[in-house]
Amino acid sequence: MGVDSPIKQAVTDKLIVHRRDNPQQTVYSWARDGKMLSAQAQDRNVVPIDGTEIHIRRIHFPGGWIREIHLNTSARTHPHDSYEDVLFYQIDGRRVQMCKEHSHEVNPGSVTLEPAGIEHSTYQLIGGLFLEFAFPAPPQPEAEATWIDRDQVQPIQIAEWMDGAKLVRGFGDFTITAPAGAAFYSVRKFDLPRYPLFETSVPRGTELLPRKDLVDQLYYVVSGKLNATITAPEGETRDEVVTGDSIRTVGGHSYQFVALEDSVLVHTAVPSNIF
Repeated sequence: MGVDSPIKQAVTDKLIVHRRDNPQQTVYSWARDGKMLSAQAQDRNVVPIDGTEIHIRRIHFPGGWIREIHLNTSARTHPHDSYEDVLFYQIDGRRVQMCKEHSHEVNPGSVTLEPAGIEHSTYQLIGGLFLEFAFPAPPQPEAEATWIDRDQVQPIQIAEWMDGAKLVRGFGDFTITAPAGAAFYSVRKFDLPRYPLFETSVPRGTELLPRKDLVDQLYYVVSGKLNATITAPEGETRDEVVTGDSIRTVGGHSYQFVALEDSVLVHTAVPSNIF
């Protein structure tokens, strides 16, 4: 079948993009003679009866996309290849995802890696929202899709605190060594080929201490509300983030979150910095 064609959208220089400032768009997609065709909402009159309605928000960060996609119950996308590597995180609803001759039922909290060039499609069993982290195809994409169900990955309990100027973490049973005032939270790590995806659950009132990564990270707020402080060469950004907001942290520069409500974030690294 046809190949997804890149969407023209300017790369944002913002470190925090609020859902409220990024309106959802409605597009339609269908296949004819081995090609994927599409139309915008204002061109609804050209959409055939088998066209699929897709609701989407897109953010083009340096090195990759975050896309929030909603499909209604019984919506089906036609088989098509991808020009990107795409990580999917199911937020709500339920769907069957097909990749070549394989299929898998995807439920909330489960993840998928669909490598570039793999023919895939989706059938939405229960209407809902899923997230895509999309990155340029590497020189040697994976040969197959990978699915990881949420119940296959147990959360790791983490405690962190400062020992002088040093950030210290205790994992699992070692959290009992944490001093009074330490921050406690949990992380699920989904070990997808080339792209680990992390789901972090932060209780209300928890202050995640300033940290740095070697490469840029893309974050999405699945639920809750947090204060975020993100530093970059241009300076510091401080803002409140809520469900549906997206964040880019900059490699080599610190960032910090404070949970104002019980919150869940998912994130992954921008691979263009590491290939």
